Amino acid sequence: MANKKNDAKFVSELLDVAKDPEKFHTLLKKVVDGDKNAIEQLRFYLEITDKMQQENPDDANDNSPMLDNEDDDASENYEEDGLFYIGSETLKHDDVKELHLRIKLNNTDLKIWRELKVPSNISLPTLAEILLDVMGWTHEHLYQFVVGDDVFKTSYAYNDSKSMIGFGRGRFREYDMTKYTLSDLNFEKGKRIRFEYDFGDSWQHDLWIKGVREYNNGEKPTIICVKGQGACPPENCGGVWGYSDLLELTKKKKLTADEKEELEGYDMLEDFDPDYFDIDFANVLLKKWNGQL
Repeated sequence: MANKKNDAKFVSELLDVAKDPEKFHTLLKKVVDGDKNAIEQLRFYLEITDKMQQENPDDANDNSPMLDNEDDDASENYEEDGLFYIGSETLKHDDVKELHLRIKLNNTDLKIWRELKVPSNISLPTLAEILLDVMGWTHEHLYQFVVGDDVFKTSYAYNDSKSMIGFGRGRFREYDMTKYTLSDLNFEKGKRIRFEYDFGDSWQHDLWIKGVREYNNGEKPTIICVKGQGACPPENCGGVWGYSDLLELTKKKKLTADEKEELEGYDMLEDFDPDYFDIDFANVLLKKWNGQL
């Protein structure tokens, strides 16, 4: 590899890989898997892009799709196929409607879902926190909304990904969710948004509208959970597959000491009902949000 660093053809091929999201992500996967050659390629790529930036920052940005050089203001006027409009004007109070939402946990045969009512101009960060409350998650991990090819991240994740090689490119466009409301997504009946929580366990949810209602004159918007089913899985249990394994353990008549310890660690050893949902407790958690509307 050391000799190849002076090989113009090698440099050209490496930059070609860097410009192709699929090829570059394949390279990253090899790096994660410990491929020494891929690691050396990535290290060399970082060296030459850093050198390019020092010599000519503008040219470096033009040649490297991994370096985020998008204009944040320009990205707020993006529209594709008339499906979602990013960066529309903030709704006036008279335009706010009540949205009856349904959220369900995906990739499982278990019925774990909630229905709630929120105002249409709710900010995406607030909506995310509300969804975590109503589902029963404990806010321990990052989350994001995915709308088609657009990903709305927390400010921390958005700023962090802008500085990382390979992120924020390819077919997905990334946005700081703090700048947007649910109204900005042109979220209508028949359309779905994916809500992802904990990128390790990868809890995937679908969110959609069941109904829309005009508020009455003088009526104050409120957030409320109206129905639901299914207990929220425990945090850090390994995703839907890990949760499924734990549920199988709860059905065993005789458990080993290790199995008992595992279930106890997830508070599933005694009287655990996977179908149980306490709607009253969910609405107690939601009360704090009504005070902020």
